[in-house]
Amino acid sequence: MMSASAEAVKEAGMGNVFFMSLTGQPIGDSFSPVIQMYPFPTPAFYGGWFPRADLLAVVHSHSDLTPTKLPPEVEAAVGAAGVSSYDLFVCLSDMSEIVAENGEVINLVHHAWAYPGVMPGDKMMGQFLMGAFTFPGGGVGPMASKVDMPINTLSPMRISVHSQKGGMCCSPNNARVALDLSQPVCVCWTVCAEASKRACVSLQLIGTQPLPELQQAIAGCTSLIDVVASVRQCLGEESCASLALDLAMGAYATAETKSMASGLYSQTETEPMPTQRTDCGKGGKGGNKSQQRKKNSKGNGRNSTVVSAAEAEDIPVTEADQLRKRSNAIRKKLNQIAKLQATLDGGGKLQDSQLVKLASKAALEDELDSIEVLRVALR
Repeated sequence: MMSASAEAVKEAGMGNVFFMSLTGQPIGDSFSPVIQMYPFPTPAFYGGWFPRADLLAVVHSHSDLTPTKLPPEVEAAVGAAGVSSYDLFVCLSDMSEIVAENGEVINLVHHAWAYPGVMPGDKMMGQFLMGAFTFPGGGVGPMASKVDMPINTLSPMRISVHSQKGGMCCSPNNARVALDLSQPVCVCWTVCAEASKRACVSLQLIGTQPLPELQQAIAGCTSLIDVVASVRQCLGEESCASLALDLAMGAYATAETKSMASGLYSQTETEPMPTQRTDCGKGGKGGNKSQQRKKNSKGNGRNSTVVSAAEAEDIPVTEADQLRKRSNAIRKKLNQIAKLQATLDGGGKLQDSQLVKLASKAALEDELDSIEVLRVALR
């Protein structure tokens, strides 16, 4: 995928984290203080204080600047989104503490990439084509309850950033996948595209178990070839993570590992599985309104590489009643919350369940705004 010389070196000032940009713009300078993330796909857990993976190594390039090689399905998905160039990230991270506490389901968060210029108080909401691409041995798949993050295909997904009490919030709780916690490192590729405008592709190497030897090795790396060698040494040359990295960093792959990597990526692990979320048609401020569409449920489950932009803006009139009912239901909840807030402001006490309802106000208002955008589009 990326072509870089062995002399390419680690960015200074990042401590034990290996950052390297092949674009001429240091990754360390791109951190968003507003939402506390770097502008690349980041494994995280939606809950509590929104814990994010500990970053070990990240390499950034762009397809306009370096020769690229992606798995065929990933390359096809980018092309079907109408995008000819894209950001490329190889991300090695540690989620072991988070999954040990919260289980195997995680979020693949793209908010900082979607809205790199977000400012305090902004309300950004848009629709992006997203998907995770999995291959044999990668250990990444859909949640047991439903397909949330599309698997081996792209579906429209909502990405929203808005203010709430205490700071800025990333919504909604989507782009979720399940990790095989028996594997030390799980592997998948991700695509996120603002249709016909720009796209982001990433190779995610997500640690699910403590890997002190790998962390120590990465901390001592000063060049890209050091990182590749460390992963091979600590995880094994034939591990899915090592082979994925060999494909991504083809300049350092041996003839044997190149052949093995090609075999690994000859076919995705499963058939395409579009998202089964019922809110993925919600678009709005900050995104491409032409991507607003009906909910992408099982009725859209054809084996296509991507839902086209034309399909994405096809919002049938038959959804109007559902939107109206949901809008009314949310307004009733907001009225109840207003009464609870009045009680609290008057010095009254609330039960724990009532406080939970009170905390849902911002998310409900966000959802209501999204619904009203769609209702206008249906008129």
